[in-house]
Amino acid sequence: MHALEYAAGEPVAIDSDMDFARRRPGCYESMTAAEMARRFRRLSTRMVFLRDRAVEERSAWLREIYGECEQFRYFEHATAVFSSVHGNYDVFLAHGDDPVRLARLLRRNRPILMPKIKIALMSHSTPTDRAQLLNGGYDLVADCRMLRPEYVARVVAIHARSMLHAPRILGPLEDLRIVLRKYVVESVDMARMGNTELLLLARLAARKGRSVHSIELQKSAEGHVRARSRKSLCVSISRLRRKLRPEYTIVSDYMNGYVFKDVVPLQPAA
Repeated sequence: MHALEYAAGEPVAIDSDMDFARRRPGCYESMTAAEMARRFRRLSTRMVFLRDRAVEERSAWLREIYGECEQFRYFEHATAVFSSVHGNYDVFLAHGDDPVRLARLLRRNRPILMPKIKIALMSHSTPTDRAQLLNGGYDLVADCRMLRPEYVARVVAIHARSMLHAPRILGPLEDLRIVLRKYVVESVDMARMGNTELLLLARLAARKGRSVHSIELQKSAEGHVRARSRKSLCVSISRLRRKLRPEYTIVSDYMNGYVFKDVVPLQPAA
C-alpha cells in the first residue's frame, strides 16, 4: 500500500516507489486534491464484472468512489458491453477475481479497447496477478485494499500521460490547407474546407497506408476527444472521400477506423 497526501487544496504527493515508469514531468506534480477530483469526475467509465463470490465486495468498493453506477455482466464472446454507440467512455474497468479471465477479456477485445484507459479490479490480488494483468495490457490493476484517494490519483495520472502523448495538430490550421492541397481535387476551394474535414485528412494523411482508430479521428486539434457518434464520423469521412483526387482514397478498417491510401491503377490484361 502506498501513502497519499489528500488534503483539500494541497499538492498531492505520491510515494516514489509507485510504478510510474512512463511518467512525464508535469503530469500531476502540482495538481491539488480538488483539481484531481474534478478531473476524475470528468472521466466517463464503463464497468463490467465477472460473476463470482466477491462481486458484492468489489461493487461496494466502487460505490464508495463512483456512487451508484451502472455495471454490465460480462459473458464470453459478447461485445455489446464494449460498444460506444450509446455513449463514448474514457475508462474501461473490469472487475473479477480470476486473472486468467480478466486477461482473456482484454485480449479478445483489444481492438475495441485500444484507445481506452484499461483498469482491472480484484478483491485481493497477488503480485503475480498484478504482473500478469499489466503484461496483458491493463494500465492499472487495483484491489479492494487500495486507498480510494490513491486510486483516483493513479487514474488521473494515467489520463494525464495519455493526453501528453496524444498526437496534436501543431501550427495554424491555415498551414494545413496549403500542405493538404495536393490530396484534394482542384475544384474544391481549400479556404472553404471545414476544420473537421481538414483535421480528418491531416490525421489520415500523416499515417498514409496505416489504420487510424476512430477515436483518434474524433480528436480536436489540441488532442481532446470530442463527443461524436460513429454515424457522424462516417458522414464526415464520406464527404471527405468525394473531395479527394482520383489517385487517393479512404477505406474502412473494420472495427478499428480508416486507412488513407493510394489507389492502385488496374493493370491492362495481357
